[in-house]
Amino acid sequence: MIQHILAALALAAPPAHQAPSAQHILKRAEQVYAATNSMQADFVQDLRVPLLGTSQRSRGTLYLRRPDRFLMRFTDPAGDRIVADGRHFWMYYPSTDRKQVLRAPIKEGFHQADFQREFLADPGARYVATVTGSETVGGRRTHVLRLVPRRASAYKQVRMWVDAQDFTVRRFEMTEENESVRRVELSNIRRNITLADNLFRFVPPQGTQVFDQ
Repeated sequence: MIQHILAALALAAPPAHQAPSAQHILKRAEQVYAATNSMQADFVQDLRVPLLGTSQRSRGTLYLRRPDRFLMRFTDPAGDRIVADGRHFWMYYPSTDRKQVLRAPIKEGFHQADFQREFLADPGARYVATVTGSETVGGRRTHVLRLVPRRASAYKQVRMWVDAQDFTVRRFEMTEENESVRRVELSNIRRNITLADNLFRFVPPQGTQVFDQ
């Protein structure tokens, strides 16, 4: 019996002197995500669009409640919001247009914002992962993974910075087919907390027009 337990532990983690493989790191990150029913975290997002020659930084707080609730509440630009309420995916950017609200069926829009689910739900079947190095993010040592889609995808590649101790993904970087790059770094992460339904409720502000996507 003891021999079986020791054998299982040997498979679960590499020896202390051996660097973990990309597959091991990705599997552990997937397990952390699978054990997360809800999450709150501060984010800083950088978006670079080479075709337009533009770069933009935004920040705010992200809320997630599985399976279908999501909120990005921006403090900069103040008032911008991305919300998934279980039925629809809403995008409201008063920083650029105070009178327009975009709405899409949740299955169509959810992947655009919930990068946790997009890259951590069964990632081994959808991406080829390699370790490209290690870096410090927010004072934490991380493994840097490069993910390349196995089939047609909106992304050319994805990079993830996975905490070397608790296997939390501290940073995501997505490169799209048009070479646009979006990087999202998370901090002050809180998991499995109570998040009320009304947090994910979105009512189009008076005077706005809703455009279905």
